[in-house]
Amino acid sequence: MLQETLKAKLIHTDDRREMERIGEEIMNAMPSRYDARTMGLMKAAVAKSMPDLLGDEADRYLKRTVYGYWVYGVTTKEWFYYGFENKTDEEKCEYIGFMDRFSYLRHLNNLELGQKVLDDKYTAYQLMKRFYKREIIRIADEKDYEVFADFVSRHTVFVKKPLNANIGIGIRKITVQPDTDLKALFEELLKEGQLHAKSQPWGNSSDIILEELIRQDEHLTQLHAESVNVVRVNTFRACGKTLCWYPWLKISQGGKFLTSASEGSMGCSVHSETGVVRGPGVTEFGALYHVHPDTGIRLEGFQIPRWDECRRLAEEVSDLFPDIRFIGWDFALTPDGWCVVEGNSKAEFVEQLTEGRGTKRELEGTIGWKPDREFWWE
Repeated sequence: MLQETLKAKLIHTDDRREMERIGEEIMNAMPSRYDARTMGLMKAAVAKSMPDLLGDEADRYLKRTVYGYWVYGVTTKEWFYYGFENKTDEEKCEYIGFMDRFSYLRHLNNLELGQKVLDDKYTAYQLMKRFYKREIIRIADEKDYEVFADFVSRHTVFVKKPLNANIGIGIRKITVQPDTDLKALFEELLKEGQLHAKSQPWGNSSDIILEELIRQDEHLTQLHAESVNVVRVNTFRACGKTLCWYPWLKISQGGKFLTSASEGSMGCSVHSETGVVRGPGVTEFGALYHVHPDTGIRLEGFQIPRWDECRRLAEEVSDLFPDIRFIGWDFALTPDGWCVVEGNSKAEFVEQLTEGRGTKRELEGTIGWKPDREFWWE
């Protein structure tokens, strides 16, 4: 019934009024999907991206994003940061949206396996421990207190993550002071894990992992010292080779520890062969930086050190998972070389933001496959 309803309403168009009409019809036809809570979240996303839009203008914009979700598979945020307001239908069709990406991931990956061995951050650590270059523990309940206390005795500064961490939610750096009540901190972490499991749609584990803080190489520290500035390298296996797909550098700002798009971190396109940054820093909020706003370092032309080693690491760890052909890797550079931060089996195609264009047709040509349908939900 849903497909019949959508198929009858959706057309490709560049006419904004037509987009708004279709978006409104879809919302009216799906009241349970577009309930008060969902509409509140969408309006908040519009207000955050486009604070100057008010009243009727904001409502019309929201309707266009609903149209965009069902036609192109992009979220309300993606509609904004990919610049869909000012792109033609032909240009929009070049993008792989948040929902659209699952067609490609299902073709390339064993998603069930990926959930078990990569998206479960502790299992991934156990499988690739020698590539992490740091200690990580998992805590689930009261019986893990001694493991926790032993870990903290060696690492008074560490990072806490949910077991199924996603888009930076629930991640924070913790510093243990001499007067810190370790038992109280342990109980606090267990409660955070339980709350995270209840509030997030992915995974239902309340377990958390604690990671020894990554000691970053001075060359990347100079960009923004308070954060670990990582390189995202998407790899996929095609024609018997592991290819590095449009890498990009993540840099935080404003003294924030977390390098997360939702926290205002910027992404810079990186040349896959040389490791040279080849464009400005861009954020999901529409900001563009030619120099880092805190350190004044020019971004375009910045040489990421030991780039060949990073590429070799990407190929080596990717080869461990032959049934997961597309993986989004985050790598950090330490004084002892590159290490794995994490791998993601359902990575988004964020290079489309740093490159400023869609990469769908290029990806389809590279893997020799494309979905046999018009819309992502078919």
